[in-house]
Formats: sequence, C-alpha cells, structure tokens
Amino acid sequence: MRWNGDKLELVDIQFDKHGRAKFVLNLGVVPPEGADNYLGHVKQLDAGIVHLPKNARLYTGNPYLMRWFGFPLLKVPVLRNPSAEDIVQHAIRLFPQAEAWLREGVVGPNVRAQTGANVKGSVKGSVLE
Repeated sequence: MRWNGDKLELVDIQFDKHGRAKFVLNLGVVPPEGADNYLGHVKQLDAGIVHLPKNARLYTGNPYLMRWFGFPLLKVPVLRNPSAEDIVQHAIRLFPQAEAWLREGVVGPNVRAQTGANVKGSVKGSVLE
C-alpha cells in the first residue's frame, strides 16, 4: 500500500489456493471517502481490494486467458523451462502496466480491470472496458 495524494493504492500478491507455485497481482485504489459494498461502508484505511467497486489484476499473458505467473504445466525438454527467478523477473518487467492502472486507470495488455463482486447492484466479476 502507498499513498498517491489522498488516494490509497493497494497491491497484493495472491497465491494459488491449491498450493501450486502460481501467483497473480491484485490492484486497487481506495478514494478518500472509502468504499461501499453490500455490507455497508468501509473507511479508507480499513478497505482492501475486495471492498472496492473497481479493481484489476496483472496477469502473465493475455488477461482474458487469465494465466497466473508460475511454472508451465508441461515441461518440454528441448525448451528452456523458466526458473523461479525468471518468473519473478517477468512480473517485475510487467509491473509498469500495474503502475499505469493505479495512477491513471490505463488498462495495459496484461491488465484486466473488473467491477468488484461485493458492490450493490454489480454483476459479479464484470469486466470493464
């Protein structure tokens, strides 16, 4: 988390719930007034990405395929399989797209912006264009 003027920018790393070596970066910006969801109002400092009406994710490839950062499912002996360091370096190279979304709302080629699932009247996981 970091401050950008009076807005609070959030980035979290979500690891695979099944224990596979995969992760995705979740992004959100909390306005000064906080956020409203179906349970009520959440103050700015108490808000997490799940409380926000609009959030985004940074994926390793095409955001509509929703590929998380991680090792490939199939290892091909003739190809160089990535190391853990290679995967993290790839995420670091793509991070300027996350910065652009957090600062200006620009959706890059590896970013998928969506409405929050916990907002009154929203369609769960709607993709924003």
